[in-house]
Amino acid sequence: MERSSYFLSGHVYFCLADQHYVFLDLRSDKYLCLGRADTDAIKGLMNGQMNGHHRTDEHSVGIQLGDTTNSDPNAVMRALLQEELLTGDATQGKALRPVLVDTPKVSARQNTDKPQSAISPAHVWNFFAASLAASADLRWGSLERTVHKVEARKLAQVGNATAVDKAVVTDLFGIFRALRPYYIRPYLCMFDSLALLHFLARYNVYPRWVYGVKLEPWGAHCWVQAGDLVVNDLVDNVRDYTPIMSI
Repeated sequence: MERSSYFLSGHVYFCLADQHYVFLDLRSDKYLCLGRADTDAIKGLMNGQMNGHHRTDEHSVGIQLGDTTNSDPNAVMRALLQEELLTGDATQGKALRPVLVDTPKVSARQNTDKPQSAISPAHVWNFFAASLAASADLRWGSLERTVHKVEARKLAQVGNATAVDKAVVTDLFGIFRALRPYYIRPYLCMFDSLALLHFLARYNVYPRWVYGVKLEPWGAHCWVQAGDLVVNDLVDNVRDYTPIMSI
């Protein structure tokens, strides 16, 4: 096996789901899943470069990179380089490391049939502003640009952001959920998660935006999470997904 250094391309995230490496390419807004033989062929190399941060788990279309001839490790890595999922240039890439997300244990949706706080005109204004912003992002912006926008906003507020208090998040989500029927748009995990993130940011609260995947059958999903609290979904709905990106 060639002893070269590999890095994850800046616009790519990955995970090991059901013993298959899966890559999320934000630039093309697609997932790519390695076959089992190819995954097994490069595990040694991938593990050796991940410094112990490897996780094995018990909107786009899943695309499979067929097993290369004899699943030669060098051929697999060359294919990933050709797809621009990996790079050999440290200045253009990032550490080859899957995302680490707290295991979901509780859900805010179970406690938000009615908002705990009274809904004020400011809440209504912030809800519609956030929803319109999310609609604009999804209509005119690429997935890569939208993710970077959310990430940059969060990083810019690191010193000023309020610590993510689960009670506060649950209360604000209750208000968001109560107002959601008044924004005429079909429920979709990407839109609803993005709109919720924009809404919470108006209160200086920045939880995680988590993307996850599962195989057999293929599925991709996203949700908002604060620590082990799933904000806008149920624990049973997300537990089968392996996190591939967390912003």
